[in-house]
Amino acid sequence: SIQVINGGTTGAVLTIDGNASETINGALTLPLLAGESVELFNSGAAWVATGLPSLALVRRQTASASAQIDFVLPSGFSQFELDFFDVVPATDGAALGLRTSTDSGASFAAGGTDYNSTAFSTLPASNSMTSSNTTTSSIILGPVIDTANTAISMSGRARIYVGNGTRWANVVAQGSNLDNGTALLSMWQSGGHRANTTQINAIRLLLSTGNITNGTFSLYAVR
Repeated sequence: SIQVINGGTTGAVLTIDGNASETINGALTLPLLAGESVELFNSGAAWVATGLPSLALVRRQTASASAQIDFVLPSGFSQFELDFFDVVPATDGAALGLRTSTDSGASFAAGGTDYNSTAFSTLPASNSMTSSNTTTSSIILGPVIDTANTAISMSGRARIYVGNGTRWANVVAQGSNLDNGTALLSMWQSGGHRANTTQINAIRLLLSTGNITNGTFSLYAVR
């Protein structure tokens, strides 16, 4: 067996490539993120890698009066999971959205027809359900946030599929906006895609208006 460790800093990806057509866990290459280690066993015509988590932390960022939070997606992964926690906007009634890039974050699609999405959400006043289908400049990840009540913040999770040059990049999200009572409870489920089949390689989190006062954003690669 062989043990391989990626001792690089955050963002450094070490790609293991078998000889010729040899595969590693069924794939031609195996990316290791910074700080990860793996043990490789040769079965004759292929390699087996053990010890890797199903979710690997790419990067964690904390907002503080931030206009946006950007992540570059490491190559070698087709899916990512984004956790967002305790998000508070500077502007009342803002919602968290996601934009995508195909040039590693040099630019982000932000046109009014760049994304298609659908959402189901509860209405705080009546706890009734509403749905919508929209063409927008971002994919909304959660309900609008009421800054009048300092107990309120928004948390949730999104699964990101990067696309493959033939099929769209897709995002499926769940978000909730809670306080200590029930009057301002909101729940949100949404799905959307970038209206372009080019594979994405970076994402941007931003509010519909104003800065992100507070929030922790963690991006994981899915194996």
